[in-house]
Amino acid sequence: MNPRSRARTASDRSQQSSYRHPVVALHPRTGDEILFVNAGFTRYVVGLPPDRSEALLRRLFDAFTDPAIGFAHHWRPGDVAVWDEHRTVHRGPSDFAPHARKLHRRSPPPPGVPTHLRRS
Repeated sequence: MNPRSRARTASDRSQQSSYRHPVVALHPRTGDEILFVNAGFTRYVVGLPPDRSEALLRRLFDAFTDPAIGFAHHWRPGDVAVWDEHRTVHRGPSDFAPHARKLHRRSPPPPGVPTHLRRS
């Protein structure tokens, strides 16, 4: 499992709200099936015994961080990165020191939102 997940204490986890959602969800624009789990928040799979839930999540989280299938961008001034928030497991590394990290996030509106109601 993700070391940061393991590092959280029981009291940290008890402070989090508890939500249930499917492990496999539908992409809001394409309808494609996507994985909907996160090493920082997903604690178990409902309906599986604890040992099987832990094994499945460990396998998924290990795959998410496998360098053989991952991409690491080596930033240069002026670079821009764009990804699909629903299809990509992403994280911001802390290897940019001594430089500041400046992010601008833009997300398209959900399907069906009329043009005149979209934020610019």
